Amino acid sequence: MRIVSAKEMNAVEQEAIGSGLSENTLITNAANSISNIVRKRLNGVIGKNIIVLAGPGNNGKDALASGLILAKWGANITVHSIGTDQASNNLTDSIQHSGNLLISSNKIFLDFLGRIENSGEEYLLLDGLFGTGYKKRPESKISKVTNKLNELTRNKSTSLLEIAAIDIPSGMDPDNGSGNKSIIEADFTVAIGAIKKGLLTSQGLEKSGKIIVAPIGISEHSFPKSFPEILEHSKVSQMLSSRPLGGHKGTFGKASIVGGSSNYIGAPFMAARAALRSGAGLVSLVTPAELGIHATHYLPEAIHEPLPTENGNRLFDAASAREFLKLNFDNPTLVGPGIGLNRDSIKFVHDVVRSNGREKDPSTSMKMVLDADGITALSSLDDWWNQANNISVLTPHPGEMATLSNTTVEAIQQNRLESVYKKSVEWGVVVVLKGAFTAIGNPSGEVSVNPLAWPGLASAGTGDVLSGMITGLLAQGHDAYSAARIGVYVHGLSSILAAKELDALDRGILATDVADSIPSAISILLNGEMEDELEDHFTVVSGSEYLL
Repeated sequence: MRIVSAKEMNAVEQEAIGSGLSENTLITNAANSISNIVRKRLNGVIGKNIIVLAGPGNNGKDALASGLILAKWGANITVHSIGTDQASNNLTDSIQHSGNLLISSNKIFLDFLGRIENSGEEYLLLDGLFGTGYKKRPESKISKVTNKLNELTRNKSTSLLEIAAIDIPSGMDPDNGSGNKSIIEADFTVAIGAIKKGLLTSQGLEKSGKIIVAPIGISEHSFPKSFPEILEHSKVSQMLSSRPLGGHKGTFGKASIVGGSSNYIGAPFMAARAALRSGAGLVSLVTPAELGIHATHYLPEAIHEPLPTENGNRLFDAASAREFLKLNFDNPTLVGPGIGLNRDSIKFVHDVVRSNGREKDPSTSMKMVLDADGITALSSLDDWWNQANNISVLTPHPGEMATLSNTTVEAIQQNRLESVYKKSVEWGVVVVLKGAFTAIGNPSGEVSVNPLAWPGLASAGTGDVLSGMITGLLAQGHDAYSAARIGVYVHGLSSILAAKELDALDRGILATDVADSIPSAISILLNGEMEDELEDHFTVVSGSEYLL
């Protein structure tokens, strides 16, 4: 599933038409996908009440063509069309001949919406009013309709109206998700052919609901590889593999977790737990002075490797860095969880990331993951991307990304995909920008996006679990981009499984709950099947998988 701007999608469609697909075929394919998605959503359509709201352009035609199919399948169809052309009017006539109710003027339609309020009857509205080509502000008479629809959908106690947006919610900018209060707020959106970038922004997410990507006959190969893609269950499962029966702990690699300070003891412990749960054969906990002794009860399976400090304190310092660089840490290593931002800790990070190899063997270098305080410390090192050639993955949240990029959080959040793309290429590292729809950038220019946006992961320590898991996957031989993509997807799936185990909705899920659900998540991916109950939690799904 690719992510596109309106202009990019238009270019792909025009190329498809030039290669033999007609515009009518694309509309027919879209209508078939929309109709099938609606039928599954409603658990059948015979006798169901469906409203078709059609405007000018292809979105209106998609809505009307879907209405005709649903009418033939036995649904009760109500049509309200605004500014449609002759082809759309022909579709409207076809629906009328099927014996379904038709509505014309705005006043009549508003009266109709008033009647369904408090009626106790369920309705689904197909929003095909405005598509990606619409840039103007809705006229006042149209705004009355859109505002009434939003009033009905917001008040579920008096209305049983559900809205399905076709491609994007009407009135939304397809590229940045912006718009005014007249955007029609959808319960779910059927994205036609590909996901429009605006749907994945914070503004778009609030208006789009669940996003189901409808196939329209354009091959995945028609989209340039440079276009961002959504991580899919099937593709992530292909990155994983079964283990050899004769394997042992050495077969599956060693991961090291470097972190901890007096105030943040738990962060490196949770990262180490996640690295082990991800399947790493060995995990070492590298902590300042005797701090790691606290982990013996929490995680006895880890190797504890304390580093000396100059004053015996619980903060990494110059003495810690000197000792670290003498030791054999050429395995994948996470630096940062709970390390603190004391001056000595920051210098420790600088010393470690600038070491391209160990003192005893300069030809050796680590695959290093930086997270949390490690990223903040890195930001104070000028031109760090030219000094730290051993960094493989960065896992910033938006605030850390803004600091690294010398910009604002707002600028990062408004351009998440572009920020990840530009900075991963510029810095030469895999960048994992955390948050709703976590984005992963590869130095080669590829970008992948996690299909999950939900608040269940909004608790302390879940970021440590993610970075620990990515480090554990690196230890098992995955390249940095694959480790990041697998880690992000499994992290999200693990949180869903943890919520299910706790009978929780979207809160109260601890980082350790997520870590301990990692093996179950990996098992689901290796088995190649996901229950509908789990898939329902994902914000974006492919139409082909949704309809299975």
